[in-house]
Amino acid sequence: MRRLLSIVAMAVVLSACERHYPQFRDRPLYTCCNLHFNRDGDASAANYENIGGTTIPLGTRVTVVSDHRNAIDFRAAIPSQQVFTLVFRFGRPRMTAAEYFGLVLVPDDPTPRLKTLEPSIAAAVREGRITAGMSKSDVLLARGSPRFITRPASTPTAGPTTNRRWSWTWWTSWMGGSPW
Repeated sequence: MRRLLSIVAMAVVLSACERHYPQFRDRPLYTCCNLHFNRDGDASAANYENIGGTTIPLGTRVTVVSDHRNAIDFRAAIPSQQVFTLVFRFGRPRMTAAEYFGLVLVPDDPTPRLKTLEPSIAAAVREGRITAGMSKSDVLLARGSPRFITRPASTPTAGPTTNRRWSWTWWTSWMGGSPW
């Protein structure tokens, strides 16, 4: 019995050391968009803005220092050299954690694209704001993928992308309806 417990304990320790996302290790990566972290340096796939937290600008070079089942720890090339944790929680019905991390930590720096934008749009993207006149790709640079994509009930027969509402808010239906 003691031998069995030793084997189980060793298996647990070894599985904890396993690299879950080796494709993100030992290579230069960049943030795809402005990423928002809480005071503890944690963020989820929802990319909520956190009062008092840290925003890592799009195109910041990052180095993955460890990975877990649904999380990646990385060091950003910012003055604090803090380690941040990006946790995949909300997109499971749509994609895998590896797919999500591949969208957020990209091999090519996206900041050169800002030079091709109108100055007002480029400034809004840098500040993480969404403004009229932005394309879908501009919005994704500014805020990342939205937490929710819904179609208003008044347009049930609209096309695949017509009248879609993107939301980065924490508001959900169980809180008493829609915030709009």
